[in-house]
Formats: sequence, C-alpha cells, structure tokens
Amino acid sequence: MDRPTFRISGYIGAGWNTASALAEFLAAHSSRDVDVIVNSPGGDAFEGAAILAEAEAHGRVRFRVRGIAASSASLLICGGASVLMHPAAFWMAHHPWSIIAGDADALRKEAELLEKVGRTDAEIYSRFSGQPVPRVESWLAAETWLNAEEAIALGFADGLDGDAQPEAPAEHDYTKHSAAPSALQRQARENGWAAVPSEPKGGEQ
Repeated sequence: MDRPTFRISGYIGAGWNTASALAEFLAAHSSRDVDVIVNSPGGDAFEGAAILAEAEAHGRVRFRVRGIAASSASLLICGGASVLMHPAAFWMAHHPWSIIAGDADALRKEAELLEKVGRTDAEIYSRFSGQPVPRVESWLAAETWLNAEEAIALGFADGLDGDAQPEAPAEHDYTKHSAAPSALQRQARENGWAAVPSEPKGGEQ
C-alpha cells in the first residue's frame, strides 16, 4: 500500500511548509506510515523545530530528501523515524542567523538567542546522528555541506532513495553561501536565483 505523502518544497514557513499544515496531514493519517518529501533551502528556524516536533510525535514519518535539505530543513528531518536521500541530493547545516536592526541591547539579546538556538540545534543533530555535540558544533560553525553518501556515513540519513525521481534543488540564492558546492552556486547564477529576495521576514536559518 502506498504511503500518504506530504511535500515540503521551498522555504520553511512559507505556504504549506508549516508545522500546522503538517499537523493537519498527520492527524488525518494518525495510524499510518507516511512519507514527507523535502526539497528546501531552509527558512524559519522555529517553524522547522515545530515541524520536527510534529514528526516526532507522530512517530511514523519517513523523510525523503530530494534536491536539498539545508539549514532548518536539515534540522526538521531529524524528527523522522527514518531519512532517505536521493543520490543527487545535498544536505547542509550551519549556525542560525538573522537580520536585525536595533540598539546595542537589542543586538546582544538577539546574539544570546542565536547562541541558545545553535546549542539546541547541535544537540538535536547529535541525538539523531550519534555524533558528539562538540563535533556537530564545529560542523555548524563551518557551514557543512554533504552529499547523500556523506550524510549517510555521518548518521544524518539512513539510506539512499534510489527509486525516487531526481529533483533540482529548491530555488535559492546559493551564491551567498561561500561553502556551497560550485554546482549549486552555478545553478543559482544561471537561473537568476541570485536576485531572488531572501527568506520570509522573521525567518532565521
């Protein structure tokens, strides 16, 4: 029997890429194994964490990464019972960041919040992969990009999704990530994605 399927495509927090939309889908299939297809460059960190929590609570979610699972998208798949990646897909994790304007106090508070979120993220990645927290923190600091085989070897995915149809990575300006694979940066330039506005307001990657 085919599994009910939900798609997360594009920025986390935009459109149907929300915890509330996933929760409604999961409630309709509370006793079923389900698939959630992910092709996302990231987005709102808090929304990603909420999606993770919904998947964990259901307990029978298989995430299938096609194209890319980056930033908050790579975090949310840690809530799955299992994670498969298409052989051509990419995975990326980094420290959360945000854009803010304000006085010194506001900037300090934002920095403290980002540090807390970063520590929590590292613990989640560690719990899912079995990698030590300090090692994960070093990968977040470096903005780490992995192909499917590397992600599997490090415990961030369980296997290859070789039967799935390949998908191009979700639209995003990959040129603003200096560590991004050259193929992604080239794709962003060739498709004009470098001119695409950044994530939804309030989003934190």
